[in-house]
Amino acid sequence: MPPSELWLDVAGVRVGLRGNLDFEKLVGPRFLAYRSEPEKGALVVDVDRAAIKPIDETQVVVKKDGVSVKTGTVDGKIARDGKSGRFKIRDLKDLPVAIEALYSHLFIEGDAVLVRGYLVDKNDRGHVLFGTGADRAVDRRPQGSRVRARHVVVVRVSGNGDILADPSPFTGESAGGLPPEEQGSGAGDDQGVQAVQPVGNRCVGLHRIDTFGPDTFDPLPPREGLRVLLEDVVFHDDDREAAGKLLDVLLEVVATVGCSRVIGKAVETFWVNVGGT
Repeated sequence: MPPSELWLDVAGVRVGLRGNLDFEKLVGPRFLAYRSEPEKGALVVDVDRAAIKPIDETQVVVKKDGVSVKTGTVDGKIARDGKSGRFKIRDLKDLPVAIEALYSHLFIEGDAVLVRGYLVDKNDRGHVLFGTGADRAVDRRPQGSRVRARHVVVVRVSGNGDILADPSPFTGESAGGLPPEEQGSGAGDDQGVQAVQPVGNRCVGLHRIDTFGPDTFDPLPPREGLRVLLEDVVFHDDDREAAGKLLDVLLEVVATVGCSRVIGKAVETFWVNVGGT
């Protein structure tokens, strides 16, 4: 097979995959919705088959000569300048998980984080719903709203300080999410195989939703909002500086748009309470 390339653009971050592989078949429709044109100077990762000993976790480690990305049967290395890299892989089904782990690192460098949850857009404003009762609230979303992501959302701080929410092709599997056979498409209502960007709508709320407990709909102080949000963040960097950046981004997010806790019967009236009717 001749060398091929597949370029992805998730929330404005482009990565190219290159190698003697059928990337479109390997990543599937979820990722092809984020296919993009090449970008000069962006990260290009060469992907090769190799006999890699598998590991049971995902590791991202910043070293003096670059960044190490390991998950399943993938052993990856990104150069220090962030423009080239190589993934050695034994089991090709591990490639989407490795891409998710790589993006989790790249986003931290760009003031963004991956959050396991739903992204629902209403009137071009994004609501991020996470927790055990999120699917219940999504099922009750108002007419005219759109589900843009069903597994993992990119929440980022723009250059002018706005908080934006973008869909992603990721499932959270690198952080112990859904296994491949249960992932489904991972897309929202409007995602097919066509490009879905630009989609950075303004995020107006983060909502931790749980089915069981005392009926509650309360805004949380930033400290408590940070605590509940951390439970659903996809983050693998084993690095003090990256962890500090993560906390800085999350604190800015919860301080700017707020985080609420919704429990029990309050889920039924969630959209009324956030002005979604």
